[in-house]
Amino acid sequence: MVRSKLLMSIQPRGPRAAPNKKLNSAALNTPTSQDHLRRLLAENLDKIPEESADWPALRQAIHSAASEALGQTRKRHQDWFDCNSAKIQSLLKTKHEAHKALLSCPGSPTLKAAFAAARTATQRALRTMEDA
Repeated sequence: MVRSKLLMSIQPRGPRAAPNKKLNSAALNTPTSQDHLRRLLAENLDKIPEESADWPALRQAIHSAASEALGQTRKRHQDWFDCNSAKIQSLLKTKHEAHKALLSCPGSPTLKAAFAAARTATQRALRTMEDA
């Protein structure tokens, strides 16, 4: 007779990746964004009292002005993805709506079939866009 003991434990998920915090420095190439950044910096730095040697407040004022004027960098995709972005977003929206409907009523075979059809159509369209 063989007897064994087994201890199983589920590993907790790792920490989520932090969102992209890089500033879009390429926006400084246009004079309008440069002027907008100068204006926001002047406004934010005027709000900080002169007698205060509060470095975190100074850092926050500069960073908030820069992030508002320049914005965050966008994730770079392959060329086929960028030129078809509107089509891809509409395909994903229909797939997500079908998935949300399936989650609201998981036992429904019609919703399951609709989600499978939407998923298949999305994958097929994305692959044809990528190959083109």
